Amino acid sequence: MQIPEKIGSLEIMLSAIIDESCIHTSNCTHEIDGKVMGKAKWAAITKTDLQGYCYLFMCYSDNKLSDSAHESVEEAKEQAEWEYEGITKNWQSAT
Repeated sequence: MQIPEKIGSLEIMLSAIIDESCIHTSNCTHEIDGKVMGKAKWAAITKTDLQGYCYLFMCYSDNKLSDSAHESVEEAKEQAEWEYEGITKNWQSAT
């Protein structure tokens, strides 16, 4: 599974495959174009942008992306763990 180095102009710093060891908690529901998305296949956290935010992206089976803005990488990682219990051990540096 290929995770991109960038999403738009945002450079990815961490990525994680969401495998069978990651439990989809259903604590958060993502909706794209009116469709509720199921379990994502990977997650990525971007480097901080000019406004001081980093972004947590989730990619689904149809390659659609959801995102959320966070004030720190740690906050983004906490959000990912809240959504996918066990994802913490899967984070890999993109560099």
